[in-house]
Amino acid sequence: MPSGQMLGQEYVKKFDSYLQEGRDLPLSGQDGTLNLAELSRITGIPKNSFYQNLPLKERLTAALEQRGVARRSETTSISEEPKSDDAEESAFQRGRRSFERRIHILEQQLAVVIGENTSLRSENKMLRLQLGREDMMIETGRRVLWGDSL
Repeated sequence: MPSGQMLGQEYVKKFDSYLQEGRDLPLSGQDGTLNLAELSRITGIPKNSFYQNLPLKERLTAALEQRGVARRSETTSISEEPKSDDAEESAFQRGRRSFERRIHILEQQLAVVIGENTSLRSENKMLRLQLGREDMMIETGRRVLWGDSL
């Protein structure tokens, strides 16, 4: 499995070959700015790589400047760092929810096992008492009564 760094270099090569083919950068129909989601789909490069992979980010910036393509407003600019923080936070939250679901499932399974264990201990105790009575009957040859019937 390739490392993150190797994968990042592969994405840079993919983007370079896309640019060398002379293909246009996809634009948003509304405001004529870069449509990063479409670029990601066309190139097969994950959208977050355009935020986090510095060489890829620099090549995209250069391509935008060279082609005269405008960026989105500063609040949605691909060079803005909080977007990657939001993506990380979102990934963190998804991971946390996944772990919480797993913990909940394990707690339910544990409760079932504890209930079964309690039941089996009780059954084991009753069977030992019964076995003890049968052993006494065999040894003495007399019927052994337990409890209130003495």
